[in-house]
Amino acid sequence: MVFHPEYTKISAPALAIYADVDLPQAPGKLDEETKKKLDAWWKEKGGVIFRAGVEQFRKEMKNGQVVELKGATHYVFVGQFKDQVIKLMRDFLLTK
Repeated sequence: MVFHPEYTKISAPALAIYADVDLPQAPGKLDEETKKKLDAWWKEKGGVIFRAGVEQFRKEMKNGQVVELKGATHYVFVGQFKDQVIKLMRDFLLTK
């Protein structure tokens, strides 16, 4: 089952920061066999589901802004993208 939020009911401005849809979104370290299975699933289904969510937000959010961070994983708010995410959030909040 895939969850589909009802973005059309939201009128407030919203910022959506997404990880790289082309990268499998793995939970932590995986053994090689599991990683291969995840990569195959992501190429066939996971990336498609993830991209559909991004596009739904982009299409339905009246006051939405989408930022996709190439090279980022699900944890965009920590690690190498942390400062970029903070800047994106501050800039968004200061303009709304």
